[in-house]
Amino acid sequence: HSGRLAGFKEEFGMSYFHVSSRGSSVLPVSEAGAQSDLSAGVDGASVVDPAAKFQFNIHFGKRVFQLFRVVFPNVCSKNTALFAFLLLLSVLEQITAYNVGMISSQYYKALGDTDVPLFWRVTLTASALIVGIVAIKSTKNFVSGLLYLNLRRQITENLHLAYLHKKAFYMLHIYTEIDNPDQRIAQDVERMCRAFSGMVDTLLVSPFIIAYYTYECVRITGWLGPGASLAFFVLATVANRYLLQLVSRAVVRQEAGEGDFRHRHSQIRISAESAAFHDCEQVELEQCSASLESLLSLQRRVVLRQYALTAFVNFCDYAASIGSYLSLAVPIFAGVYDSLSRTDLASLISRTLFVMIYLFHQFTKLIDLAIEAGDIIGTSHRVLELSEALQNCHRSCYSDWCFDSAAANAAASCDTFVVDRVGDADMALMRPVLEFRGLCVKPPGPGDRLLIKGLSLSLNPGDSLLITGPSGCGKTALLRTVSGLWRPATGSYSEERQILMAVKGAAGRSNEPLQVLFAPQRPYFTAGGTLLQQVVFPRRLTAQLRTSLDFSWLESRLALLHLSELLDRGGGSSSSGWDSVMDWSVSLSPGEQQRLVTLRCLFHRPRLLLLDEATSALDSDLEAVVYELLLRDLPELCLVSVGHRSSLRRYHQKELALTVDPEVYYIKDIDQQSYM
Repeated sequence: HSGRLAGFKEEFGMSYFHVSSRGSSVLPVSEAGAQSDLSAGVDGASVVDPAAKFQFNIHFGKRVFQLFRVVFPNVCSKNTALFAFLLLLSVLEQITAYNVGMISSQYYKALGDTDVPLFWRVTLTASALIVGIVAIKSTKNFVSGLLYLNLRRQITENLHLAYLHKKAFYMLHIYTEIDNPDQRIAQDVERMCRAFSGMVDTLLVSPFIIAYYTYECVRITGWLGPGASLAFFVLATVANRYLLQLVSRAVVRQEAGEGDFRHRHSQIRISAESAAFHDCEQVELEQCSASLESLLSLQRRVVLRQYALTAFVNFCDYAASIGSYLSLAVPIFAGVYDSLSRTDLASLISRTLFVMIYLFHQFTKLIDLAIEAGDIIGTSHRVLELSEALQNCHRSCYSDWCFDSAAANAAASCDTFVVDRVGDADMALMRPVLEFRGLCVKPPGPGDRLLIKGLSLSLNPGDSLLITGPSGCGKTALLRTVSGLWRPATGSYSEERQILMAVKGAAGRSNEPLQVLFAPQRPYFTAGGTLLQQVVFPRRLTAQLRTSLDFSWLESRLALLHLSELLDRGGGSSSSGWDSVMDWSVSLSPGEQQRLVTLRCLFHRPRLLLLDEATSALDSDLEAVVYELLLRDLPELCLVSVGHRSSLRRYHQKELALTVDPEVYYIKDIDQQSYM
């Protein structure tokens, strides 16, 4: 991941693209600049109504222009070469089409004069032109497809680097109201890139084609034909812009509704067992039906607005079809061409009609793009809005409070974890692993409600702390703040904790074991991963890592956790069992999931382990197995647990008892003798 990130930085001079929070332009911002500029709050990226602030105007044009600077970074890039080749093919297509259009007038001449040699010359030329235009159109479609693939890959990878970097995917959910980022990355980018690659050549080449055919019309019929075409186009553009803006706004709302509807069904799939236990079919049926009705209401609005736009576009198409005849009738009835023979006049009419019809066709072709443009404008707005929110997450939600010391920044820059980064090994064991003074914890977002106020605590290597208290008093919130997911309201951390958090980030980049590990009540399992990948997660299972693993040790710990039968699910042997692939979050029971995450903790051997009711699905015997195994295999571990069971006290040295009053809490030593 770090190598690809560095490659993107080197190629584009930036880590991603973003839209400024003022909404006036898109600014390429380096990662260093994003970390240093802490003035913009993440709440500024919140979107209440995604279509309310959207306008199809010059600001949107500036945003798209800056997006072009990302996908076309220099003249030597692959995308630029494909784009230039696509334009060249479009020009060749227009030249060939012009010559094909002139064939009919030559046939009129040959047939009118009964000139057999001319007839066969025209036929041979027409055959060559037909073969040429077929080859050009086919190649153009092929190049357009390649451009689409490259654009989608480049934009999606840029979004991935921003989305899956510094916990932006989490911050986006907590601090903003951006709807359905998965849909924006997977679907909206696809639609935007496909529409762009299919229409960009028309938008760029059409003005030059219109200029040339206007010149031809003026030369043959005077200014009447081109003037009528231009007036027609101007009036159509004014009306079209108004209708287009109505459609694009409706499309933005429709896409948001599509994401909400899909999300509701995905939630049923993910939580199928819990839903089945609750016999919730009727409730979910009503809610899914209500979500469908809401989506269909949004789609009806799009259909109604597209009806007006489509009716206007069709009117322009058919009105243009007779406009060329009306323009040509004036000079003919005025006697301008009375000196020509009927054959020459027929040839002139054929040539002139082709020029004028093609001129009207180019005008109407631009108008026809309005329906497709409404789609691309709406999806582009959603993609750029996501990029803006990701940028604000990076600038304000993470870098300014997780890595706020020189030592942390130094540790974060290392490629591999070296104990010297936190001092000599012996000295590191003497310093507190976790220490904070005057810590205040509050939920993200607006409001000043504190969950914990003025907490001071110090934990050394080998210490264990149990956090207890009633539901809603801030137990999990404290772990989220300590682990760096939430911003502390006030207070300070020790330098050792900051170094640990920085080394945690460096370990993620260098594929080293984690020094800080968080085990929630519902563990996370990467999709499509093998059993072995779930154990070493979030490290990447490289060939080098696999050869260094002690499988006998892993199998012994698996047996102690009563999970040996997991190896049998892969086909009967240990090697195939470790490589078995399934949906682990569905196939394993909650208790099996929590025990498998215990093996993950044993593998990483962290210095600081945060357990948030990580044994809530286990009975007392298995809970004892888990804690005794952790304390025996990791004697220098600093352990912090959250739980409600009194049985957890026997595995901890200290207890932090929180209350519903943020200023009232108790820290006391636990008498282990009473649990012997």
